This record gives sequence, structure tokens and C-alpha cells, in this order.
Amino acid sequence: MSEKDVALERLVRDRLRALHLHLQIVHAGIVVAAAALHHQNAERDEEIARVLEYCVGDRLADQIERTAELIASLLPLPTDPADIDSWDPRSERRGVSEAVRSPQLAYMAAAASMAAGGSATSSTSPAYGKSPASAC
Repeated sequence: MSEKDVALERLVRDRLRALHLHLQIVHAGIVVAAAALHHQNAERDEEIARVLEYCVGDRLADQIERTAELIASLLPLPTDPADIDSWDPRSERRGVSEAVRSPQLAYMAAAASMAAGGSATSSTSPAYGKSPASAC
């Protein structure tokens, strides 16, 4: 494999990983919005929340799963010496979670926590995703 091929494949992988992350963030936003609508419990809010969950959230979750499978199926590329850093796991701060160090992970953790903690319906609840696909 030539250097150009490796560079192109590395670029494609990076873009695929970025797309996967963006899909996860959008899905977290949908979960939070649906949770807020369920919590408000106004006349039409329940219906709107169900549309977000079943017509948008479920389909987005499917795409997130597919991109994860695609990323996992890619063969490893040769390691470029410039990509090797001097990171030492012993120098990591103990007791600090990834969610605290990364704003995107913190946002996703907060969304998941909100969805699991109240009247929200999350992707792990039994009712989530049980709507017929023809409803959308």
C-alpha cells in the first residue's frame, strides 16, 4: 500500500469516526429533547416526544450502530512513526473520569443520565423502539 493510499484511508477513517461522534451527539440531543417534552406533559408534547423517539431516535441509533460496526470492521493501517506519542498511562490523573475531561463526553453522559433518571424514555427502556416503522 502506497503512502498516498494510507493517507487517504487514514483521512476516510478520521471522517467516519467524526461522523459517528456527531451522530451520537445528535442522538443525545434527541433523547434530552424528548425527555423535556415528556416532563412538560403539555397537550401535544407527548406526541412530539414519541415522534422524536421512534421516527428520529430509533433510526439515528441504527445508523450509529452501523457506523460503529463499519469502523470496527476496518483493517488496521500501518503505524506512522509520527503518530506515536510519548503518552504514559501512569501519568494519568487517577479518579478523573473521561466525561470530566471531555466536554462532548460530558454532554452525552448528562443526556443519558437525564434520560435514565426521570420520566424520560431512553433507548434502553422496553417501550423505546417498539413503534411500527410504518408510523413514521
